[in-house]
Amino acid sequence: MIENMVREGRSIREMARVLTRSPSSILRELRRNKSPVHGSYFDHRAQERANRRRSNASSRMRLKNEEIREYVGSKLKEDWSPEQISGKIGIEQPGLSISHEAILRPSPLGSPSLQMDLQVRRKPDFRFPNPSH
Repeated sequence: MIENMVREGRSIREMARVLTRSPSSILRELRRNKSPVHGSYFDHRAQERANRRRSNASSRMRLKNEEIREYVGSKLKEDWSPEQISGKIGIEQPGLSISHEAILRPSPLGSPSLQMDLQVRRKPDFRFPNPSH
């Protein structure tokens, strides 16, 4: 659909109105998925690229390498939060990065001891009895 509108010479705003999307979303789609060879937008190529990005996203390694795993493990043992670790790793170890979500997410690369350190860090789930029962 976008491919046809581009071929017809419609403006970004007009495409956005027709597709009920923001103009910035249409522009991002066109920039992200235009052919590097022809400089044109092709629907089927855009879908292929989107599918590839989606499949690659789920297979990314969370704790990318041994250096990151060791850093995260040592800071968890020092009782640092995942947020503190992700904020400091790039400062203390230039070139390394990890998000706090990736630290919390179980990883096939993560050692069992690292997962145990995370479980210890989590606060217990306190539930108060309902006074009406």
